[in-house]
Amino acid sequence: WNHRWEYDKAPEVFFRTLFRLKEEGVPFRLIVLGRSYRKAPEIFEAARHRLKEEILHFGYAKSRAEYARLLWQADILPVTSRQDFFGGSVAEAIFCNCYPLLPNRLAYPEHIPEEKHAVHLYENEEELYSKLRDAVLRIGAIRERAAFRDFVARYDWSILVADYDKAFGQLAQIKPK
Repeated sequence: WNHRWEYDKAPEVFFRTLFRLKEEGVPFRLIVLGRSYRKAPEIFEAARHRLKEEILHFGYAKSRAEYARLLWQADILPVTSRQDFFGGSVAEAIFCNCYPLLPNRLAYPEHIPEEKHAVHLYENEEELYSKLRDAVLRIGAIRERAAFRDFVARYDWSILVADYDKAFGQLAQIKPK
Protein backbone atom coordinates (compact mmCIF):
# COMPACT_ATOMS: atom_id res chain seq x y z
CA TRP A 1 0.00 0.00 0.00
CA ASN A 2 1.55 3.29 -1.02
CA HIS A 3 -1.48 5.58 -1.11
CA ARG A 4 -3.03 8.21 1.14
CA TRP A 5 -4.84 6.71 4.11
CA GLU A 6 -8.24 7.84 2.91
CA TYR A 7 -11.63 6.24 2.32
CA ASP A 8 -11.54 6.76 -1.46
CA LYS A 9 -8.59 4.36 -1.67
CA ALA A 10 -10.86 1.58 -0.29
CA PRO A 11 -8.51 0.36 2.46
CA GLU A 12 -11.26 -1.91 3.84
CA VAL A 13 -11.14 -3.99 0.62
CA PHE A 14 -7.33 -4.10 0.72
CA PHE A 15 -7.14 -5.20 4.35
CA ARG A 16 -10.09 -7.61 4.13
CA THR A 17 -8.20 -9.37 1.35
CA LEU A 18 -5.05 -9.56 3.49
CA PHE A 19 -6.99 -10.76 6.54
CA ARG A 20 -8.39 -13.55 4.41
CA LEU A 21 -4.92 -14.55 3.17
CA LYS A 22 -3.68 -14.68 6.76
CA GLU A 23 -6.68 -16.72 7.93
CA GLU A 24 -5.98 -19.25 5.18
CA GLY A 25 -2.33 -19.52 6.20
CA VAL A 26 -0.90 -17.89 3.07
CA PRO A 27 2.45 -16.39 4.12
CA PHE A 28 3.19 -12.78 3.14
CA ARG A 29 4.97 -9.65 4.33
CA LEU A 30 3.41 -6.21 4.32
CA ILE A 31 4.64 -2.69 3.64
CA VAL A 32 2.05 0.04 4.24
CA LEU A 33 3.16 3.50 3.18
CA GLY A 34 1.25 6.73 2.69
CA ARG A 35 0.14 9.81 4.49
CA SER A 36 -2.93 10.40 6.60
CA TYR A 37 -4.06 14.02 6.35
CA ARG A 38 -7.15 13.68 8.52
CA LYS A 39 -8.37 10.95 10.80
CA ALA A 40 -7.42 7.75 9.02
CA PRO A 41 -10.05 5.06 8.46
CA GLU A 42 -10.19 2.80 11.54
CA ILE A 43 -9.24 -0.25 9.45
CA PHE A 44 -5.61 0.94 9.48
CA GLU A 45 -5.34 0.58 13.25
CA ALA A 46 -7.15 -2.77 13.15
CA ALA A 47 -4.76 -3.96 10.45
CA ARG A 48 -1.73 -2.79 12.41
CA HIS A 49 -2.77 -5.21 15.18
CA ARG A 50 -4.18 -8.11 13.14
CA LEU A 51 -1.23 -8.17 10.74
CA LYS A 52 1.55 -7.22 13.18
CA GLU A 53 3.55 -10.38 12.42
CA GLU A 54 3.46 -9.69 8.67
CA ILE A 55 4.37 -5.98 8.84
CA LEU A 56 7.79 -4.84 7.64
CA HIS A 57 6.85 -1.14 7.61
CA PHE A 58 3.65 0.66 8.56
CA GLY A 59 3.37 4.42 8.13
CA TYR A 60 4.75 7.39 6.31
CA ALA A 61 8.30 7.12 4.95
CA LYS A 62 10.63 9.66 6.53
CA SER A 63 12.23 10.61 3.22
CA ARG A 64 11.87 10.17 -0.51
CA ALA A 65 14.88 7.83 -0.38
CA GLU A 66 13.22 5.64 2.27
CA TYR A 67 9.99 5.60 0.24
CA ALA A 68 11.89 4.47 -2.87
CA ARG A 69 13.83 1.84 -0.90
CA LEU A 70 10.61 0.39 0.47
CA LEU A 71 8.99 0.32 -2.98
CA TRP A 72 12.03 -1.47 -4.41
CA GLN A 73 11.75 -3.97 -1.53
CA ALA A 74 8.10 -4.71 -2.32
CA ASP A 75 7.01 -7.39 -4.79
CA ILE A 76 3.26 -7.00 -5.33
CA LEU A 77 1.03 -3.93 -5.44
CA PRO A 78 -2.66 -4.71 -4.89
CA VAL A 79 -4.62 -1.50 -5.55
CA THR A 80 -8.22 -1.02 -4.40
CA SER A 81 -8.85 2.68 -5.03
CA ARG A 82 -12.30 3.91 -6.02
CA GLN A 83 -11.04 7.35 -7.02
CA ASP A 84 -7.81 8.37 -8.71
CA PHE A 85 -7.22 10.81 -11.55
CA PHE A 86 -3.88 9.38 -12.65
CA GLY A 87 -2.48 7.01 -10.05
CA GLY A 88 0.95 8.51 -9.51
CA SER A 89 1.76 6.25 -6.57
CA VAL A 90 0.77 3.24 -8.70
CA ALA A 91 3.10 4.35 -11.52
CA GLU A 92 5.90 4.83 -8.96
CA ALA A 93 5.46 1.32 -7.60
CA ILE A 94 5.29 -0.21 -11.08
CA PHE A 95 8.50 1.68 -11.95
CA CYS A 96 10.09 -0.02 -8.91
CA ASN A 97 9.13 -3.43 -10.38
CA CYS A 98 6.12 -4.07 -8.17
CA TYR A 99 3.74 -6.59 -9.73
CA PRO A 100 0.49 -4.62 -10.13
CA LEU A 101 -2.97 -5.98 -9.36
CA LEU A 102 -5.29 -3.17 -10.39
CA PRO A 103 -9.02 -2.59 -10.55
CA ASN A 104 -10.26 -2.49 -14.13
CA ARG A 105 -11.37 1.12 -13.83
CA LEU A 106 -10.16 4.70 -13.68
CA ALA A 107 -6.71 5.31 -15.21
CA TYR A 108 -5.23 1.99 -14.10
CA PRO A 109 -5.59 0.02 -17.35
CA GLU A 110 -3.41 2.66 -19.00
CA HIS A 111 -0.48 1.81 -16.70
CA ILE A 112 0.09 -1.68 -18.10
CA PRO A 113 0.27 -3.05 -21.64
CA GLU A 114 -3.12 -4.05 -23.04
CA GLU A 115 -1.99 -7.63 -23.66
CA LYS A 116 -1.39 -7.99 -19.89
CA HIS A 117 -4.81 -6.70 -18.75
CA ALA A 118 -6.29 -10.16 -18.14
CA VAL A 119 -3.48 -11.03 -15.72
CA HIS A 120 -3.18 -7.73 -13.86
CA LEU A 121 -6.68 -6.23 -13.82
CA TYR A 122 -9.55 -7.46 -11.67
CA GLU A 123 -13.29 -6.78 -11.70
CA ASN A 124 -14.31 -7.46 -8.08
CA GLU A 125 -13.00 -8.25 -4.61
CA GLU A 126 -13.13 -12.01 -5.12
CA GLU A 127 -11.03 -11.76 -8.27
CA LEU A 128 -8.55 -9.52 -6.44
CA TYR A 129 -8.24 -12.13 -3.71
CA SER A 130 -7.71 -14.93 -6.23
CA LYS A 131 -5.07 -13.03 -8.20
CA LEU A 132 -3.27 -11.85 -5.07
CA ARG A 133 -3.25 -15.33 -3.54
CA ASP A 134 -1.87 -16.77 -6.77
CA ALA A 135 0.82 -14.08 -6.97
CA VAL A 136 1.90 -14.58 -3.35
CA LEU A 137 2.11 -18.34 -3.80
CA ARG A 138 4.17 -17.86 -6.98
CA ILE A 139 6.37 -15.12 -5.55
CA GLY A 140 9.58 -16.65 -6.95
CA ALA A 141 8.21 -16.54 -10.49
CA ILE A 142 6.78 -13.06 -9.87
CA ARG A 143 10.21 -11.76 -8.88
CA GLU A 144 11.74 -13.15 -12.07
CA ARG A 145 9.05 -12.00 -14.49
CA ALA A 146 9.40 -9.15 -16.93
CA ALA A 147 8.30 -5.91 -15.30
CA PHE A 148 6.54 -2.87 -16.70
CA ARG A 149 9.16 -0.35 -15.66
CA ASP A 150 9.78 0.75 -19.24
CA PHE A 151 6.03 1.06 -19.83
CA VAL A 152 5.53 3.60 -17.03
CA ALA A 153 8.88 5.31 -17.62
CA ARG A 154 7.09 7.20 -20.41
CA TYR A 155 5.57 9.36 -17.65
CA ASP A 156 9.00 10.63 -16.59
CA TRP A 157 9.13 14.41 -16.79
CA SER A 158 12.43 14.33 -18.71
CA ILE A 159 10.56 12.46 -21.46
CA LEU A 160 7.33 14.51 -21.31
CA VAL A 161 8.84 17.99 -21.10
CA ALA A 162 9.45 18.31 -24.86
CA ASP A 163 5.82 17.38 -25.61
CA TYR A 164 4.57 19.94 -23.09
CA ASP A 165 6.90 22.63 -24.42
CA LYS A 166 5.60 21.99 -27.94
CA ALA A 167 1.93 22.02 -26.88
CA PHE A 168 2.29 25.22 -24.84
CA GLY A 169 4.22 26.82 -27.69
CA GLN A 170 1.38 26.01 -30.09
CA LEU A 171 -1.18 27.41 -27.64
CA ALA A 172 0.81 30.62 -27.34
CA GLN A 173 0.56 31.08 -31.12
CA ILE A 174 -3.26 30.95 -31.14
CA LYS A 175 -4.79 34.40 -31.49
CA PRO A 176 -7.95 35.14 -29.52
CA LYS A 177 -11.08 35.78 -31.59
